Amino acid sequence: TYTANSGVFYDSGGPTANYGNDERRILLFTKPNATNISINFTAFNLESGYDNMFIYDGGTVNSPLIGQY
Repeated sequence: TYTANSGVFYDSGGPTANYGNDERRILLFTKPNATNISINFTAFNLESGYDNMFIYDGGTVNSPLIGQY
């Protein structure tokens, strides 16, 4: 869970390496009393046929899906 006002986040490979095979992660970005949160992706790469990224508008995977890549 990320609660800072700003920052950078990476997959398990960090800023210079690839993520692990069959990696499954859920990251929650939240701020107490916030009505909106903005996230700017400067880069991401997915392996076709294997990788997925889902972005939900809420605190769980049952929240409305707003992006699927």
